[in-house]
Amino acid sequence: MVGQPEQKRNGPKNILNDLDYKTWLQFQKSFERFKFNEDNLPTNFARLVDSYILFFTKKEVQGRTSSVLTNITPQKDANREIIELKGDPLTRDWINKAQSLETRKLDYVILKTQCLERNKGDVANDLFSWLSHRLKENAYSTIFCVEKNSSYPAIWEFANASRTYLQLSDEKILLDENKGMQTLYALQFRNSIDKIPPKPFNHEIATAQSDFPKYIIPKPPPRKKDEVVHPAKFPEQLIKEFIKAFTQENDWVLDIMAGTGSALIAAYETRRNSVGIELDLDFFKIAKKRLMKVNPPTRLPGFAPLHVTDIIHGDARNAKNLLSEYQGKFSYCVTSPPYWNMLHNSGSEGQRARRNKNLRLTYSESEFDVGNIHEYQRFIATLRDLYEKVEPLLEEDGKLTVITKNVKQEGFLYTLAWDLVDELSGENGRFNFLGYTLWCQDDVPLKPFAIGHHWVSNILHHYCLHFGRRKVG
Repeated sequence: MVGQPEQKRNGPKNILNDLDYKTWLQFQKSFERFKFNEDNLPTNFARLVDSYILFFTKKEVQGRTSSVLTNITPQKDANREIIELKGDPLTRDWINKAQSLETRKLDYVILKTQCLERNKGDVANDLFSWLSHRLKENAYSTIFCVEKNSSYPAIWEFANASRTYLQLSDEKILLDENKGMQTLYALQFRNSIDKIPPKPFNHEIATAQSDFPKYIIPKPPPRKKDEVVHPAKFPEQLIKEFIKAFTQENDWVLDIMAGTGSALIAAYETRRNSVGIELDLDFFKIAKKRLMKVNPPTRLPGFAPLHVTDIIHGDARNAKNLLSEYQGKFSYCVTSPPYWNMLHNSGSEGQRARRNKNLRLTYSESEFDVGNIHEYQRFIATLRDLYEKVEPLLEEDGKLTVITKNVKQEGFLYTLAWDLVDELSGENGRFNFLGYTLWCQDDVPLKPFAIGHHWVSNILHHYCLHFGRRKVG
């Protein structure tokens, strides 16, 4: 009993690093903002590297100094054994030098690369193979990857290639606070077995850049009582940015999973017409009530509202029939499907909080609710089929935005956003991938996942994936 107050204040016993509970918690956030220099790196990059070394290693392990290998010169040695090996790790020269090193097992490897063009598969495999042999079991490696453009997601292909040798553990996103156009990925790999098989991206993904923000950090007002009922409402402010980027006034906007009507309200407030489909009757009624409030029907005979806002109670899988009168009419579809079956994780912090307030934990109990599909590949295939049904509803130059994020199940990272791009924009896809906007949440409290044992971030960045209808012929 004597030690309990101290344990509560400092957190559980720390076996990963020498940091206190408060400092560890600050590292949980999955995105950070920095001022970038001309090399597309944070201006204080050396200091940032120091913080990663301190986080992923202890000063001593089993009576010896921790060993760190890097191709980045740290600001200070942090009382670790620092082994520097300059050069780009995705080159044959660097791999040969690394393989010739005579050193004991490494406690941590931290690298940066700007060489992320496609067709680097053999070198990437050799790099990950070398890491798996030289890292201690369950030790981490961080690889900073500069995103050269937002066309084909080469970084995603690189990360997925690791799974043969390492566990793709997590990702942090480093944002350029000045220009807002540069993204630096900090990919985290763990020397452990990854149960998710590597997924090759063998085909070319057609791309065409459009003018949309690289990231958005909205500050939405508190959710109202009827809005809190929905487990995962997105802010209208976010959707307005996309509507203004992809449409003109009086255009038609669609949401096939309308929830409580946020996208439809955002469309009306930006002077667009909108139609939505919602499966769950309770959410449909809430959306209908909200739409009636912002766009009440006119009581004057012969006068119609300036802009249409309509929601249909039905299944998005039947969108073609439900919206047959709108064939080829929509300029834009924006929607956020369930993030797989995340809401069935009843032990999560968020779910416990909702349970304590007697709020609904899942979207619905319907067999037609895609959030109730537990097999991952079937879930991805179902989403692909859903959005293929949207394609003929769009104008010839129509656009689609799908809001989602990569998710974790039992400690393994499922790259839901990346896999969805591959399905919709691959060789047989109906869409061209235009790029993505990161929706970053600054208004969500950090949760102490796995503190003291290993790193599990709070994934507070979402991928808003943008697509354009693919022209045939």
